[in-house]
Amino acid sequence: MNKRIFIIGFGILFIAINICISALASERLVFNQTLSKRSQKLINNFVTYTPDIARIDVNEDGIDEFIVRPEDCMNLKSHCIYKILAESNNKIIELAEIQAKHLMIGNTTKHGIRNIFAFKNILNDFDYDVYIWEPKQSQYILSK
Repeated sequence: MNKRIFIIGFGILFIAINICISALASERLVFNQTLSKRSQKLINNFVTYTPDIARIDVNEDGIDEFIVRPEDCMNLKSHCIYKILAESNNKIIELAEIQAKHLMIGNTTKHGIRNIFAFKNILNDFDYDVYIWEPKQSQYILSK
């Protein structure tokens, strides 16, 4: 009887852990990838600092958007300011500005646009905000 309860309990724990892990399925950002000269120039003209840039396709249309942070961001003790940018008609538009220790791109979507996880504490994976796409404002907003 005790062995059966243990096996059932272990099975429930296994299922619960898998649900928690899949609820936060996400993609790490890779900064300083090669960009086109045009994109690099447009971004450099848009921000007032030397940027680290990650390419990511948040709406799966085959065209990359960009996550930009200051080059010295990871050396700061405070949160970094991340900008989510897109190229449109040969100019840069800002889709969001998010303060966080680091960001990850979620595999879940809102209105066909991938959610963004903004982590507040580098040591605590459970301390994060979720930013979702708001089509009426054409930008990411903090999820309630």
